Amino acid sequence: MMPRLKIRLSKLSFAALGITVLNILILIYNKFIFSGISFAAYNFLSFGNLINLFFFVFFLTGIIFQKKVKSKIELVVLFISVFNLILLIIPADISFISQSVSSAYLFGSPIHKVIAASHYLLFEFLFLLQISFLFLTFIHVNHIIYVKGFLFSSNIFLALFVFTYLFILKSPLVTEDNLREENNLGVVLGAAVWSDNNPSPLFQSRIKKTFLLLKDKKINKILLMGGNAPGEISEAKAAFKMLVDLGVSKDKMILEEKTTTTFEQIKFLFYNESFKQYKNIIIISDTFHLTRIGEMSGFIGLNTIQISSGHKLKWEKLLYFRLRETFALLFFWLFGI
Repeated sequence: MMPRLKIRLSKLSFAALGITVLNILILIYNKFIFSGISFAAYNFLSFGNLINLFFFVFFLTGIIFQKKVKSKIELVVLFISVFNLILLIIPADISFISQSVSSAYLFGSPIHKVIAASHYLLFEFLFLLQISFLFLTFIHVNHIIYVKGFLFSSNIFLALFVFTYLFILKSPLVTEDNLREENNLGVVLGAAVWSDNNPSPLFQSRIKKTFLLLKDKKINKILLMGGNAPGEISEAKAAFKMLVDLGVSKDKMILEEKTTTTFEQIKFLFYNESFKQYKNIIIISDTFHLTRIGEMSGFIGLNTIQISSGHKLKWEKLLYFRLRETFALLFFWLFGI
């Protein structure tokens, strides 16, 4: 007979494990609430959920199979668990402070969303730091463990970032040449509108591609999406104005002017029953943006086709947008934001 595995946890380790389990449950709940989908539709096997599950398994293994972890390290691990719990339960949205502040923008995104992302980023890094400390003590590393733990967790996060960057480089599976002349809905996701209320070059490319798809009868109706930043007309209205100038009939277009993020727009498509009449939902955007659109659509169970606008960028601009998309996709995978 195989000997029974005896698991003996100190009070500090047991408390850290309990709080960490609570943290993971809160994180799942937050993603569930933010996604706004039914519990039955929530995909626990999505890539982002599997990443956090994978990290938790490592944490659990480190706690259970620890070999005389010093009480000082146990205390640090417990402290991080408590701090992460506080990060998850205190408001990450600053809209409760001031409406004028919460409506401000930073790096092209609403400032309250940037703060929320930073909030969760700190949570994830500290979680990796806990895992690093447990792993290092497991392999009997005691010398400058705090420095090595910081470096170890930084390398894990860097590896995850590099993987995400490479992931967004994959090409879309469908091009406009593969589209059939069916009852398709073309969706233009909003982008920057310049101070003169004209779409930015990136946005113009999305609009022009949509116009060509309509002209070639690859789509039958156009949904224009996107709200507005202070001092601008809505992204949807800017696109509407440009398409009218190109000769598109107004009855061929639908305007949606309340959504401000890609995920809000994907959810709008998912929950609007009127869009189910269309054979396909075809989303037109920039090549670097398409992977995240596909991941978000798959997460909530929405079938979409992603078509590139074909906009060409200089390498430094392309690198900037790819890096920004990498952060955005990684945050969506991990936290659903």
